[in-house]
Amino acid sequence: MRFRSVHAVAFILLSAYCLIGCDFAVFDDLVSCPQGVSFHFYRQTPCEQFPNYPSDIRQVRVFAFDANGVLVGEFSDKKVLLSADYSLSATLQHTGKLTFVAWGGSDLESYDFSDFQEGVTTKGEMRVALRLKDRRTTSVPGSLYVGLASVSLENREDMGSVYERVTFNMRELTYRIHFTISFIGSSFLMDEEFVIRIEDDNGVYDFNGQIALCERFEYVTQAVRDTGGALKADFTLMKLEEGRNALVSLIDKTTGEILYTANLVDDIIMFQGDAGEPPYSLECDHDFPITLKLKYEKDTWMLVQATVLDWNVISRPIELEN
Repeated sequence: MRFRSVHAVAFILLSAYCLIGCDFAVFDDLVSCPQGVSFHFYRQTPCEQFPNYPSDIRQVRVFAFDANGVLVGEFSDKKVLLSADYSLSATLQHTGKLTFVAWGGSDLESYDFSDFQEGVTTKGEMRVALRLKDRRTTSVPGSLYVGLASVSLENREDMGSVYERVTFNMRELTYRIHFTISFIGSSFLMDEEFVIRIEDDNGVYDFNGQIALCERFEYVTQAVRDTGGALKADFTLMKLEEGRNALVSLIDKTTGEILYTANLVDDIIMFQGDAGEPPYSLECDHDFPITLKLKYEKDTWMLVQATVLDWNVISRPIELEN
């Protein structure tokens, strides 16, 4: 009976040692214990008091650069369920300062991350580009986020297995635009077709998530009519900024005639007329319902009213007909 008890105790001790692993090992093999970082992700704009965890971040790719700015590792997860408890562990053998850039979104396959080579690619060479066909797309397939972080890792071989916490505040680079366009006193028939085109050069991004050099391309989609006859069109666009040349145009699909064109950001979304500064910002808001009312006057279509997020951006002193 005593013999069996000794074996039982030995089995329990061996099992416990296997479970506690490197962190409590008392032998001289701690050098073989894994070291690294634990990545955590959240989103909090300057207008928010608390962090949140966007459900549309379903994939992440994290790139690590050493003190010389050279790529030393890449880590990814294609099945992310973002929450306060979510983490992505990465084993790293490097010491010293490391800088990380994290890209997240609903479909990272929509972006070109090619030509990233460990030990070769530098931060300055990093480019992430929207995949396009013939410089045209109907809309961005999904959201895109970017976050930056850094950490200094020391040699911790005598401490067992240690994973340093690294946290990313993910900035969204995409915007959802919902157009409603109506004609005041128009003679257009309900079966006439229109397209909305947005031209920009915001398809490529650098290490910091800033717009990099890129050829202009088009977002084009056909507008549909609602029951009241208004035109509707939805877009997901890449990063919008003031002072750039993002042009939106309403085009007659049959004739190719451009009925109306304007700078989407400077002339509509962020326009500061008599109403003053809008109660929203491109930094904090990424969903913009836009209502435009056009009136045919003096052989041209004029914008007489523009509403963005229920804010009356433009209201011309022109009598509106029923």
